[in-house]
Amino acid sequence: MRRSMLSIASLALMASVATASFATAEEPRPLPTIEITGVGHIAMKPDVAELRLSVLSDGATAKDALQKNSERMAKVIAIAKAAGIESKDLSTAQIAVNPRYIIENNAQKQKGFEARNTLELNIRDFNKIGGLIDESVTAGANAVEGLSFDVGDKTAAKLAAYAAAVEDAMGKAKVITEKLGVKLGDVQHITESFNGPSSPRPMAMALMADARAKSMEVPVEAGEIDQGAQVNVVWAVK
Repeated sequence: MRRSMLSIASLALMASVATASFATAEEPRPLPTIEITGVGHIAMKPDVAELRLSVLSDGATAKDALQKNSERMAKVIAIAKAAGIESKDLSTAQIAVNPRYIIENNAQKQKGFEARNTLELNIRDFNKIGGLIDESVTAGANAVEGLSFDVGDKTAAKLAAYAAAVEDAMGKAKVITEKLGVKLGDVQHITESFNGPSSPRPMAMALMADARAKSMEVPVEAGEIDQGAQVNVVWAVK
């Protein structure tokens, strides 16, 4: 009886090994593939300018500094509205009042207070930018913190950048496979990534100060904004 049980167990083990060997022999070999990265870029014309103007004021007391600051900023806001900037395109970014310190006899000493009010403007008529900066600085905006350009709706540019990236990947794949003497098969995998637009460099503060000193309108150029996209495509090759 013991001999019969061992024989049955041996036969079962042999059958299991044979089945495993057969399954391994039948497993398909992985398809050879090629992975290509494609990039696309679309140049966009800006349609909105983002400008930050600040008023900094000193005073013997916090109330005095804030009152002087508020009077000057009110003039700056009035200039912006007179230039046709709508209320929806004007927003206060910061209001702060802090003690002002100086170094005297190698020691830190408080000397009054400093108030700061920062206004953000979205300007859609670029012809108004130079004059608006000049008038605002004259009215009391003593810190021009940045001028940058953007595009309100980037949807069409994003789609065009993706299309350009796919064309770039397909072109590269065609050249490579032709040189290797193989053919492209079906697409196996695709991933994509979106590169945010690169804006023209903001205008330097030195230019603003120089324009104020010469009482001239600040020269402004919007340039172009680059919208990029990238795709990684894996093809089977045969």
